Amino acid sequence: MNRFHFSKSKTAVIGAGKMGGILIKALLEKELLSPELLRATVQHSERVHGLGDQFPIQVSTDNQAAVQGADVVLVCVKPQAVREVIQQIGPHLTENQLLIFDHGFRSNESDRARPEKGCAGYAGDAEYAFVHRVSV
Repeated sequence: MNRFHFSKSKTAVIGAGKMGGILIKALLEKELLSPELLRATVQHSERVHGLGDQFPIQVSTDNQAAVQGADVVLVCVKPQAVREVIQQIGPHLTENQLLIFDHGFRSNESDRARPEKGCAGYAGDAEYAFVHRVSV
C-alpha cells in the first residue's frame, strides 16, 4: 500500500493540545512526519517545554511564525477557536500551502472562518473533513 506522508514537507501543527498531540505522536511514530521539519504550537506557554521534552520538535506559542515557510498546516484547535486562529495565520498563508483542519464542521462554518484572502480547492466531505489549498 502506498501511503501519502509529509516526511519531506515542512509541517506546522497549530494547536498541539489533545488532538494535535495525538496526531503528532502517531505521525512521528509511523515516520510520516520528520521531526526536523515539524513545528507545533500550543496555547499556553507552560506547555512549550512539556511538549518539546516529549517530542524532538520545535514548539512555541507563535502561530504566525509556525506557518511561515510551512508546506502543510494542520489546524488542530477546538471548533470555537478556528475563527481566531485563521484570522491570526491567514495573512501569513500562501497559495502553495496545504491547510488541513482536524475536525469536522459544516461548510458554511468554514466560510465564516476562512482567511479573507480566500481558500480554494476542497477535498472531502464537509461534514467530516475540510482540506483547502489556500489561494491569494
